[in-house]
Amino acid sequence: MDSHIQTTPLIECPSYPDSVAWSEENLVAVASGSVVTILNPALASGPRGLIKLPPGRIHSIGVVKEEELCAPSLLPISLSRDTRPCARSIAWSPLGFAPNSGCILAVCTTDGLVKLYSAPYCEYSSEWVEVVDISKIFFDYLVSTNFDEIRQSKSNFDEVPASQTSGVEGGEDIYSPNSFRVKAGKGENLGAASLKKRKSFKSQNERRLPVITAELYESRNAMLSSLVVSWSSVLGSFPRSCTHFNYTILAVGGKSGKISLWRFRQPEYYTIEDRSVSVDAKLVGILQAHEEWVSSLGWGLVALDPSKPQLLLGTGSSDGSVRLWMIDVEELLTLSEVKFISIQLLREVISVTQIPISTLSMAVTLAYPDLLVLAVGKGSGSLEAWVCHLSSRKFERVGVYDAHDQLVTGLACAFDGCRLYSCSQDGNIYSWDLCIEVQKESHSYSVKVDEPRKLADLSDPCFGLVLAPGNLVIAVVRSFDVDLLNPMYQARTQKSAVEFLWALDPPPLSYHSDSQTIVDWRSKIFESLNYFMNPERPLVLSDIISALIFLWQNVPCLMENLLLDWLSSNFISEVPMPSLSFENIPIHIQSHFDEINIRKIHILNIVCRRLILPEMYKEEPPKNGNFQDMIGEKSLWHKLLVYSENIVRVRLVGFSLEAALFGSSESTEASSSVEVWSPVGLAQMRKWMVVNRNLVNDHLSMLLSKIDGSSGRDNSFEHDELETCGFCLSFVPFHSPDSASCRPANASATSHKLTRCAVSMKLSSLTQPQWYCICCKRWASHLLPESFFNTTAHQSSAFLGLPKALCPFCGILLQRYVPNFLLSKLPV
Repeated sequence: MDSHIQTTPLIECPSYPDSVAWSEENLVAVASGSVVTILNPALASGPRGLIKLPPGRIHSIGVVKEEELCAPSLLPISLSRDTRPCARSIAWSPLGFAPNSGCILAVCTTDGLVKLYSAPYCEYSSEWVEVVDISKIFFDYLVSTNFDEIRQSKSNFDEVPASQTSGVEGGEDIYSPNSFRVKAGKGENLGAASLKKRKSFKSQNERRLPVITAELYESRNAMLSSLVVSWSSVLGSFPRSCTHFNYTILAVGGKSGKISLWRFRQPEYYTIEDRSVSVDAKLVGILQAHEEWVSSLGWGLVALDPSKPQLLLGTGSSDGSVRLWMIDVEELLTLSEVKFISIQLLREVISVTQIPISTLSMAVTLAYPDLLVLAVGKGSGSLEAWVCHLSSRKFERVGVYDAHDQLVTGLACAFDGCRLYSCSQDGNIYSWDLCIEVQKESHSYSVKVDEPRKLADLSDPCFGLVLAPGNLVIAVVRSFDVDLLNPMYQARTQKSAVEFLWALDPPPLSYHSDSQTIVDWRSKIFESLNYFMNPERPLVLSDIISALIFLWQNVPCLMENLLLDWLSSNFISEVPMPSLSFENIPIHIQSHFDEINIRKIHILNIVCRRLILPEMYKEEPPKNGNFQDMIGEKSLWHKLLVYSENIVRVRLVGFSLEAALFGSSESTEASSSVEVWSPVGLAQMRKWMVVNRNLVNDHLSMLLSKIDGSSGRDNSFEHDELETCGFCLSFVPFHSPDSASCRPANASATSHKLTRCAVSMKLSSLTQPQWYCICCKRWASHLLPESFFNTTAHQSSAFLGLPKALCPFCGILLQRYVPNFLLSKLPV
């Protein structure tokens, strides 16, 4: 058996390295020609989103005299015949920075332009919408600073009538350093358009344009020509700041060797219907990283001192050099204006050579936060692996390998930096194991790289690979050899493909406890599940659930043993293993819920719904007719899931009641500048407590009594709120926190079935779109703050912050419900 899972064709062929990216909301983007394709890895051949790259606006940066048009510096521009833009580099932002709480996709084109895109707002649209034009903002900044040419001689800006000049102009408004502005045509064609342009020039009384030298034109063009984009991880607000926003940094490298740094703040609120929510983008710094083109970028976050985290930026250039920079997070988050920030150069890891750098990958290990793993791919096909001891700033090259015969187009570090994957235009995909050994006597590390294992031989050029959030699946984009395709049925519609592969050796089809493959799969699945135990990480278990389902179908005994070990170690560690079995473990787990944090409960709920009890939660019953037998066999797991969700409901009600008390107390006067989350639906929560007296504990009763006894309570504490049906205005009694039915006054009238908000338990609106959980099929019209999903609960400071679009019962990203023929996210 091979490592292939599925293959899906694309209509255009990629042309540059790192042409595929996997988001934290479980979407895969592929840069293929003039189209960026966005697909769901769980339904790779199903609905897709797309971005059609429009012809770029050429920013006019001056006019070159006719006799200088043949200067060597202008030949690449003058001879360029690219009429259609092509996606050169793509990158996903961290989760939570799009208006809908998802990820933003940054796209850099061969025109040198960078734009940001977000998911469409319209229910029946598959084309993603542009939210920010980074290139336009950067161009305006350079114009305002005279392209940083203040010390240039004024002779470079001679002025001549526009009718006597020719050069590389076009686009729309022409901005000059001397504030001259001429409305030029778009240069679409000759004839009438040309005549219209000449008349436009005459009507403006021959306004003068700046004339610059060929060298100056080439310098400005290099400043504006972007080549590669990369996002940093999420940066929390600085401890001394009064805000509770998260930030991220977008690095954009260009032909001039400079890198512009853009700071993005998470939106103040999330929406699935409002187009007015803007993306906050601010240019905060420019770094002269190299003398030649910046060809690759990579980020890492170091927190050796929690009070002063540092960002690591790795940069590779076409001159063959690789440099590692350290940036102070506090400075980035507090800058109010653009400046050439002083970034500390840790080291020039690789000096200038004849071989350009094609791609690089960085990873700061969790087990050893003092250790940075850096992998560098080159145009010659060779690969270098470096290790940096951050505290001592000691760099060590642990390996140089002639891994591939052609350009290395993709590198990815996985499993906490212990495994490296590489692909190339030669069609080979390799897996490299990094063995980290700790010397306790000297408090140092030694790292060695084992011989590579060929993961796949695709016989087609690869243009990038990327790992799933759980590190168990790899997505590789490759082009097809057109000569081998049927010219009638394949060559026209299938230019390339996205291949999904297992990141490990092929899964076993039989159970042998001493098999190295089984040991490897067991340890890596444990690693992936434990990775998501941190509540600060987005919960995306799609590849993990897929691997567990595959093992369940082929090696059920391995699956049961694996799941039994993981549940016992995380939920009931004190119970001896011999007394546990897959059938009775729900009983033991149920008695330990008071000690379990909310993230563990979320993972348990997802495993129950998607892995153990999938047939019980399908919209249609199974066709084999043994549904009742299945329920009988797994009734304990079903009871465990019900009990688990009831525990979440109790915590949710308690969290809301405490937030109501905190918001009405005098302690908020001191923090009036900080937004406090206000609960909604207290009346419904009171009714829920009356209906479910067996779930109400002493803590909830105490909170309710405090609310009832609080002086000067507002209307939000009233418990006699009546709800009416949105269809017939009939009274709606409260029986369930998830659904409701109206009670018409006329006994012969039809009763309407309604849904309730999963957070507030209030009736959902019939006119406004609701948030939807793809896992538990619940709806929400209100959102909870991020602090609810953290382990620190029942603290007054936990109610400060912004709401997050996360399901309280599953912990996954909420989304807008879309038809089956449109792209949707499947995090689980």
